[in-house]
Amino acid sequence: MGVLQNFIILLLTAVGVLVILSRLKVPSVIGFLLTGILIGTVGSGYIKAGHELEVMAEVGVILLMFTIGLEFSISRMNQMKRQVLIYGGMQVLITILTVWIILFFTGFSTKESIFAAFVISLSSTAIVMKIMQDKGKLQTPDGRIMLGILLFQDLCIVPLIILTPLLGTVGEVDALEVLLKLAGSFGLILIIFLSAKYLLPKIFDYVINSRVSEIFILLIIGLAFGLALLTYSLGFSVALGAFIAGMILAESDFIHQIEADIKPLKTLFLSVFFITVGMLMDVDYLIANPIKILLVLAGILILKTIIITSILFFSKNPINISLKSGLGLSQIGEFAFMLLSIAHPLDIISEDFYQLFLSVSVISMLITPLLLILGEKLRTQQGLMKKVDENFIEQKEVIIAGFGINGINLSRIFKALNISYRIIDMNPATVRKFKEAGEPIVFGDITQLENLKRIGIEKATMLVIAISDAEATQKAIDISRKNNPDLQIIVRSEFISQIENLYDLGANMVISQDFEASLQIASYVLKFFGIAEPIAKIKSDQLRKRHYRFFTEDQAVENQLKIAELADIEFFNETYLAIENPGLIGKKVIKINSQLMQVFKKARIIGLIREDIIITEFGEDIKVERLDTLVVFGTQDKLDMAVEYLDNFT
Repeated sequence: MGVLQNFIILLLTAVGVLVILSRLKVPSVIGFLLTGILIGTVGSGYIKAGHELEVMAEVGVILLMFTIGLEFSISRMNQMKRQVLIYGGMQVLITILTVWIILFFTGFSTKESIFAAFVISLSSTAIVMKIMQDKGKLQTPDGRIMLGILLFQDLCIVPLIILTPLLGTVGEVDALEVLLKLAGSFGLILIIFLSAKYLLPKIFDYVINSRVSEIFILLIIGLAFGLALLTYSLGFSVALGAFIAGMILAESDFIHQIEADIKPLKTLFLSVFFITVGMLMDVDYLIANPIKILLVLAGILILKTIIITSILFFSKNPINISLKSGLGLSQIGEFAFMLLSIAHPLDIISEDFYQLFLSVSVISMLITPLLLILGEKLRTQQGLMKKVDENFIEQKEVIIAGFGINGINLSRIFKALNISYRIIDMNPATVRKFKEAGEPIVFGDITQLENLKRIGIEKATMLVIAISDAEATQKAIDISRKNNPDLQIIVRSEFISQIENLYDLGANMVISQDFEASLQIASYVLKFFGIAEPIAKIKSDQLRKRHYRFFTEDQAVENQLKIAELADIEFFNETYLAIENPGLIGKKVIKINSQLMQVFKKARIIGLIREDIIITEFGEDIKVERLDTLVVFGTQDKLDMAVEYLDNFT
């Protein structure tokens, strides 16, 4: 029961701390660290970071490395190659060399100098990306730069984990041994990657086609932990295996669903990891050495800010963007704790060195929100501003949920009208087929908030739900409306009993397949019996506005419908194809319109559609061409006569 008791104390304490800090908009990672410090200081007599908690923390590390591997798809790296390879590569390399040289010539041993350089070169992906995401700044120029540098740092974690134990060898580090170890790790990655690349898709196809979500989750967990165990058995770290597993799945069609399914587990176990790190921090050491800690902290923050700002500025980025990025990445990241936990037991670093860097790392992460605020203030200073491509255009998108016949037809319309859209579907065969055809489609369950966020539900203009699963539709509407109050939600419904409930959940329009068919038939019948097409359209629109109640309720609704039509019937538009009367071709539109208005006081031409443009101002040079369409506006009684007039115009 001791393990369960400790676990409950950890979780409940974390809940209390996070509730308080959430009001101050402090990232959860900082909350977990403070929870660990609080428990380690106040509750040290009740709970210890025993073996069971260490195992949970190790699980958190495996899941963290797995999700980082998921970020390293070839397509994503290609899109951000400048930010990742150039900025990220220069930052890590220059920081490691600079720190190593400074420490080596100030009396530190080679292994301590190199290890400190490893730790200082890393920044906090978890905190920086969380803050930038919450503020909607990930797609700004500085957001993209910081993301690229952080991705390269994450990629460096694997070789740093491999190199760190080698620093513990007696005497100087053997360069040949290091190279062999690195070559072995990259060879292992290549062998496993190629083997799994051709085997895993077949396994995933079989599992996905079973439509049992539990099997899918078990397969993901089994792969991550299985490869972690394999690499550990071969003499490498579990982190390497988990990272390889993530890389293998990064190019799969199921990436978004994998990330959504793994997130709850990662959050749980990673929280234990950060809490145990906080518990390791010696508050007495902090109290006894405040000046030393602050001096080292200040030195690291200043050095990293100068290095990153200089790299970006001399790469022709504006000084304000460069400075904000430098400040935002000047802290020491969460992976420092992983490296410290490897180096300390191997006596690579002393106890004093361990406590010093543990304290500095935690404090630097705690003040990261303040550094980003300072960076934002400096970024917007007029003296540092420069005209750049910073006013990024946030593309408004339509999200299509479900890619059956309705979804496919909608995508064709959106494509023709140059409307940006994204698609999410749960059928793996559909996803693969249309992804190969170039459609922006992802595999995912729309009832999971994480999936909706990844396809941009918070910034989307419209969501079209075209699936047959009634329960999933209701959940998706509810989640989407809560996360984007301004979102237009259009839903397809198969049953009349669902319509009002879908409207109550937040749908803007519910399309009933059966009733729409009835309206189409009714519209044809009305036109057949001499009712003008605009009148038939008004009747159909009024029925839709009243959620099809005309078909299900009493005569009172029919009377309300007739009254409501009056507001819409007075003026209508009619389109007229110029090709129907060759006598119009070559004539000036302004002349045709003038004669039309003389004959019919309440009818006139208000527009001319030519290819993909609409002309509304008619100069002397605007003449009717063969494929033009005239838009005529007027009262219903005049429109029919106006069309007849155009038929006979010469």
